[in-house]
Amino acid sequence: MYAIRLCGTGLAWEVLLYRRCKVHKKMFPFSKWGDKNAALLAARAWRDEQVRLHAPMPLAERAGQLTKANTSGVPGVRCELWPDGAPRAWFARTKIRNRGFLTNRFAVSVYGEEGAKARAIAAREQHLTQMKGHMGVHPAAVPAPGAPVTRAPLPVAEAKARRTRIEGRSMSNNKSGISGVGCVRGPDGEPIQWKATLGTTNRGFSVRKYGAEEARRRAIEARQAFLDGIWPDGAQGR
Repeated sequence: MYAIRLCGTGLAWEVLLYRRCKVHKKMFPFSKWGDKNAALLAARAWRDEQVRLHAPMPLAERAGQLTKANTSGVPGVRCELWPDGAPRAWFARTKIRNRGFLTNRFAVSVYGEEGAKARAIAAREQHLTQMKGHMGVHPAAVPAPGAPVTRAPLPVAEAKARRTRIEGRSMSNNKSGISGVGCVRGPDGEPIQWKATLGTTNRGFSVRKYGAEEARRRAIEARQAFLDGIWPDGAQGR
């Protein structure tokens, strides 16, 4: 996978992206995202985001960088020497993707040393205008029109916290003032039970047994226990 690999421990995915001599790196442990597949989805989403934020270098810009082997001071331009070391000609040479090399030679005997070098530099600049594209383009850098953006799953702890915030929010039709806690009333409208509910799990507390206030208090405590992942004895529908 592009810029994604399994780390040495085998328990996490690692995203490693190089852009302009800078490393963009992040680990995605399976334990944090719940499992291997969820961690991979998160790693792909982060990688795609980084690719969009840090586009690959244009080929022309890369070709314009000096290398250690260059002795002329101009990328893609070099001097051809006579056996005695005197300049013989100046060359401009550029490799164009899918087209091969473009080469221009300017003899010192015809243009003079400065004139030959100036023409070689100008030819090199003209070569670069024919260079199109970027280095190592990934589909995430140039998404197809209308293509969906990969959404990263939330880490397990964050997902649980968000779910708790949502489930702990009091709804507009809640009359007890506590989300997930309700009062069951008899035909005469009198409270007969307070109940704590989370999804399909619930537990009721009899008003006859505990009294109205104590039954309500116990229901609130049970609701919080549900949110914390604790299932008290007597809970139904686990």
